[in-house]
Amino acid sequence: MVKKNRLENLDILILSAKYGLIRYNEKISYYDQIITVKRANELADVVYIKLEEILKNNHYDGIFINLGRTYSIALERSKKMLSRYNAYWAKGQIGERLHQLKNWFKSISAEVEGN
Repeated sequence: MVKKNRLENLDILILSAKYGLIRYNEKISYYDQIITVKRANELADVVYIKLEEILKNNHYDGIFINLGRTYSIALERSKKMLSRYNAYWAKGQIGERLHQLKNWFKSISAEVEGN
């Protein structure tokens, strides 16, 4: 997620099969839990509440979402809320999604350089 079109205001969130939605620098214990459809559905409400709080307390010009199919289930309830924040959902296989992420970073870098 990018705040105010400035790279130094970039927030990175991770969707963990065990811990739900966490910030990239949050300390967690080692775990060996894979995401399943059941677990993604269990996380959906908690993820929605945390995401709602994050979005309420920050201004984002854009949000890039890069999740595999099963992880996406955990954000299904949040789609309507995310649509109000210029959310872009990467599509395709992991390599395709990473390419889209690279292009997104390039576009926000260009915006910052243009300011």
